[in-house]
Amino acid sequence: MAKSSPTFTLLLYNGTAEFLDQAACILTDSIHQSLSLHIPLSKPCSRSKRWWTEELASMRTEMAKCCRIWKHCRLETDYTDYKRSRNGYFRKIRASKSNSWKGFLNSARGQDIFTAVKYTRPTKSLKSAPLSFDLQCTTDFDSKCMMFREAMFPNPPASKTTFNPEDREIDKCFPWYDITDKEVKDAIFKSAPHKAPGPDGINFLCLRQVYHAIPIPLVKLFQTVLKTGYHPQCWREATGAIIRKPNKADYTTPKAYRPVSLLNCLGKI
Repeated sequence: MAKSSPTFTLLLYNGTAEFLDQAACILTDSIHQSLSLHIPLSKPCSRSKRWWTEELASMRTEMAKCCRIWKHCRLETDYTDYKRSRNGYFRKIRASKSNSWKGFLNSARGQDIFTAVKYTRPTKSLKSAPLSFDLQCTTDFDSKCMMFREAMFPNPPASKTTFNPEDREIDKCFPWYDITDKEVKDAIFKSAPHKAPGPDGINFLCLRQVYHAIPIPLVKLFQTVLKTGYHPQCWREATGAIIRKPNKADYTTPKAYRPVSLLNCLGKI
């Protein structure tokens, strides 16, 4: 953000729709660059579990070694060593899982208690039912997407009247005051920090750190946006999701589902 600060300030000074779009994109790109530098991406693997230890890794290596020796020589003594190593390895896994779970329960505080309850509930495996709409039935993903789109977003009926917003008389003397630093801060910090983000992947937990790092450019951008009455294009994007309505008898019709729009959090402030 430091390198683009003069350009960012100049774009806000001009205040046109095109320049505000560029300023909003600069802010979003700067946040993405900071995230890539300071927050490493998770790399889950088959053993990325909280109960996995270096001792288990060593025992797994020893078990694999005994297995190779037995397969090469096919001696009864080698098989006995392999079986002893294998049984000890899996017993250690069970003990490590049990100790990890007990330690998690003993240290659970606040929201962790509800997380523990969620872990004890069995997961539901929902099968995607075929969809029927307008005497058509489909089972593949792409066709379902098109069917949901036709059912949930039909073409609007033709309007018989026309409306031109410029024809309305507006009181030009209506006072408008700049939003304050506190108002921007409250809008960020009073929102749920882990609310699902939009296509840009920036949630309110991240925006809290952005506010601490660059409060002045952030406030200036929102002051200019509200003063001009323009909402930047990059904040209007959303990720659409289709979820089931609860307790419906028939899930083969699009009416048993509802659309959800995950908006960019910067556009919600």
